[in-house]
Amino acid sequence: MKTQYLLLALLALLSACSPKPVASSLPVSSLPQERSLNVVTQKADEKEMPRYLRVTGQLKGAQEALVAADAAGKVVAAPIERGSVVKTGD
Repeated sequence: MKTQYLLLALLALLSACSPKPVASSLPVSSLPQERSLNVVTQKADEKEMPRYLRVTGQLKGAQEALVAADAAGKVVAAPIERGSVVKTGD
């Protein structure tokens, strides 16, 4: 067990070591020059946001269940409402 930890520590140490950076062989004048960007900033404003948003789309539950009867017949009544929470045996 100790040898596994020692081997893991050795691998971590070796992977953390890197060679010295290699200097570029190109002269500085031949390297591409950086272009400057014009940036415009704006002060943030505090505004009221609506509590509800009307959006289009489709909602999908995180969990789904397919329910089927083991016997043939017609369902006459269902004593629960759609979306109700049910427990095992209900």
